[in-house]
Amino acid sequence: MTSSLSHLSSSPQHHDWLLAVNLDSQQFLPVFCTFADPTMRPKIFLVAELDQGLTLLKTPRAERTITGGKVAECRLLPLVQLSRLDLF
Repeated sequence: MTSSLSHLSSSPQHHDWLLAVNLDSQQFLPVFCTFADPTMRPKIFLVAELDQGLTLLKTPRAERTITGGKVAECRLLPLVQLSRLDLF
């Protein structure tokens, strides 16, 4: 999948979120997952739909085909674009 980042509008008091977008204009949210095995490092995955994606990443099938290990927990990882002024 080829993807680029796109803005998701938010309310004026919040920063815009960045989403991954493929060539078919499908949007994907980044999620951060930790593993039951403490020797495995956390990983970031892209999901098309948050609730379904989080559920899928915890299944035994995903363990064998996507995650590479048993997922303990996944959370949304909101990405925002900050300007230099936001840093000071």
